[in-house]
Order: sequence, then structure tokens, then C-alpha cells
Amino acid sequence: LGNSCVGYSVRFDSRPPTKRQEGTVVLCTAGILLKRLQTDPLLSELTHVILDEVHERSVETDLALLILKQLVRQDRPDLRLIL
Repeated sequence: LGNSCVGYSVRFDSRPPTKRQEGTVVLCTAGILLKRLQTDPLLSELTHVILDEVHERSVETDLALLILKQLVRQDRPDLRLIL
């Protein structure tokens, strides 16, 4: 990805974005998002979360939705959740 503002994170591999000043996008799985919530429960570095394929129900996606819904209502009304 070189000098990019797009990165990714999956179970055993990740490439973080290298251009932080212009804003970044990190693609990750629902499981990775849940792990990130463990270390940063407020998702303080994020402004938007896009959950794709939410109609394909899974335990991880359902749990992420529940946590994100509570987070937006209680602590982060500025966080944009896009389904």
C-alpha cells in the first residue's frame, strides 16, 4: 500500500494507513472491531464506523451492533454509524 491513507486489519495480517494527517480508512472484520473496542471502548480515534453485510447475521456482527448502539447513545453521539 506504500504511502496510503487506506489500510486493513484481518485476523493474522494488517497494514495500517501511513498518511494520518489527511484522514484514513481502515477496513477490518467485525471480530477485529470487537478487539479494538476492548482496548479503546470509546473508539476515540474514529469518526465513522461502516458495518457492511449486516444482513448476514453473525454473533460478532450482532455483538458489535449492540455495543456500537450503546456507545453512540451514551458516550459518543458524534460517532457516525453506517449500516
